[in-house]
Amino acid sequence: MREIRFRGKSLRTGDWVYGSLVVYSRSKTTSDIYDPKTSEYIAIDKKTIGQYIGLKDKNGVEAYQDDLYRPWEDDRIYQITYDDQNAAFVLKQVGSGKKWPCNMMMIPY
Repeated sequence: MREIRFRGKSLRTGDWVYGSLVVYSRSKTTSDIYDPKTSEYIAIDKKTIGQYIGLKDKNGVEAYQDDLYRPWEDDRIYQITYDDQNAAFVLKQVGSGKKWPCNMMMIPY
């Protein structure tokens, strides 16, 4: 089964927090992430929320939505985005909008 996990930046410390996303309909700027390691709900900035896409880069680092990558050895930068049309995470070229499937050969930017 696929692991569903999110990350976001803590409003208090600015550190990345990982866990389950909790969204409050009354707040337009903040949400919480439940951190299972500490059993705490941590307030995060909504603009920094990213979902784990189930892949790791060539260095073994987990890949999250909105991460930037260079999948090929050139200067083109791609951002991981969710493509509703294909119901999948894709690499979208920054500046051009070209899309490619995510793969395990991603090189961190």
